[in-house]
Amino acid sequence: MRSIGDIQQRNAHLQAQLDFFRREKQDDGSREADTVAEFRPFSTEVEAAMILDNMKTLVLESYSGDLDPKDHLLYFNTKMVISAASDAVKCRMFPSTFKSTAMAWFTTLPRGSISNFRDFSSKFLGQFSANKVQQVTINDLYNIRQQEGESLKKLMARYSTTSMKVEDVETRSCALTFKNGLLPGKLNSKLSRKPAQSMAEVRARASTYIQDEEDDAFKRKRAKIEKDGMSVKHSRKDRYGGERGDGNRRKEEKAKTTVKPTRKQLYPPREDYERRRPWLSQGYQRREEMDMVLNTRSEGAKGQA
Repeated sequence: MRSIGDIQQRNAHLQAQLDFFRREKQDDGSREADTVAEFRPFSTEVEAAMILDNMKTLVLESYSGDLDPKDHLLYFNTKMVISAASDAVKCRMFPSTFKSTAMAWFTTLPRGSISNFRDFSSKFLGQFSANKVQQVTINDLYNIRQQEGESLKKLMARYSTTSMKVEDVETRSCALTFKNGLLPGKLNSKLSRKPAQSMAEVRARASTYIQDEEDDAFKRKRAKIEKDGMSVKHSRKDRYGGERGDGNRRKEEKAKTTVKPTRKQLYPPREDYERRRPWLSQGYQRREEMDMVLNTRSEGAKGQA
């Protein structure tokens, strides 16, 4: 058996270990608190920038680090340009849109490392570059083709949406790629005879043909409606034998299809009359017999005279 001294010694050792772990935990919490308290990634000039009251109430979309960082940066910078924010204010406002992974990255930035918005944007784009959407190239514009039955207006809208995603592309190259995707037609022939130098020139030339297409489409639709209306009118004539004013044919058809009810159907006999009808019939029969007897007697009397 262990002696009391050994047990006390062991208890003292365990207590010392508990005190050590407790101090370590407190030290970890203190270090984390110190790290948060000492976090100051902005330079002195950026920290000194004043944020106006209207900027504090500005509603901004958040970014968690799982989408294209360029889209979020363009969105934020547009908001700041509209609000006439300075470069230092942009630096101070940009982290307010961070959350989740983006906020965790921001808290790791060294002290005083953010001195201007350009460097801050570069660090932000570099950190989340893996989430960038695949860029559209000039080859994607060459693959845009006008489909059969597709109007110039729809083709122009589809091409413009794609071309805005292409970076550092020459205006003449855009005009050539647009002409490459056209179907044979008036606009294609005109661009072949006199090539356009920019997409602005292409849009100016195409506007006339777009108006012509829309006018032709409107007239075709109107002609179809009028044709359908005439066919309905002719079918009405065939049915009634003439214009709507000629009602003789309709009256005849109505007379053929209408059955006139009998008097008995319109005025059915009463129940008590039907019940007394046999007795009335017998009374009539007896009266006829009496008339015959009287007639016979009268004829006999005349014969004797």
